[in-house]
Amino acid sequence: MKKLVFFIMMVAVTFIFAEVKIVLKSGEVIKVDVDPSQIAQIVFVPQQNYILYEKTFNNLGDWKIGGRQEGVNKWEITNFKGEPCLHIHHEEFSEIIVYKWIKIPEGLSGKDIKVEIEMMGSARSEADSYSSFFSLAAVNIITNEQISVLDKWGNPSKGRIYWIRAGWVTSSYHKKHFLNGNYTEVRKFIELSPVHAINKFVFTIPAKYTSNASYLFVEFMAYGSGWPYDLKADLWVNHIKVYVSQ
Repeated sequence: MKKLVFFIMMVAVTFIFAEVKIVLKSGEVIKVDVDPSQIAQIVFVPQQNYILYEKTFNNLGDWKIGGRQEGVNKWEITNFKGEPCLHIHHEEFSEIIVYKWIKIPEGLSGKDIKVEIEMMGSARSEADSYSSFFSLAAVNIITNEQISVLDKWGNPSKGRIYWIRAGWVTSSYHKKHFLNGNYTEVRKFIELSPVHAINKFVFTIPAKYTSNASYLFVEFMAYGSGWPYDLKADLWVNHIKVYVSQ
């Protein structure tokens, strides 16, 4: 009889309380039991973004300059149509890069990460549109297992998981060269259409490529693949925001 009463009490408790999931700012999900009669008093907050990093380029801050920097190279903090911008310029062979490592909190691993960038790029060349000689103005976004030494091109040498390159390029050869190879990471190239003003671009890193990532590597780059054909590349960056939608 006592067992029956205990069973009835447990069933009653099951119907008395409802399970509610709460998402913390860290990304952790906790579960609590709530009396349904009190649910009307719970305020549900609209979906918000958890910001990992945000910057307007009215200064360089803790971003670093790198790349081989052969040929003609320049970087500056300037104004473009009234907006503060980081401007990088390259001519001829090699590249100049501006980069930063951004920590991914443990609670946000395994979630979609969005990178929002306000920028404009320009790539020029006298070579044809399928030549191995090309210029490129782009952003590289890479999820990485850990901070690593950069290779000679200015990219993480180890631990790469997923690599988005988005930008303006003068030759279709670049896409084939970038995507086709025995790479350990997954790669994606997004060719951007010509623009004449700062535009906002949003890039998404799928959750399956962030689950084992501890850092996000972001690199702005102006590049030329050779000396001939008057190769020139420029990139203007006004603002960057890295966030996770909760």
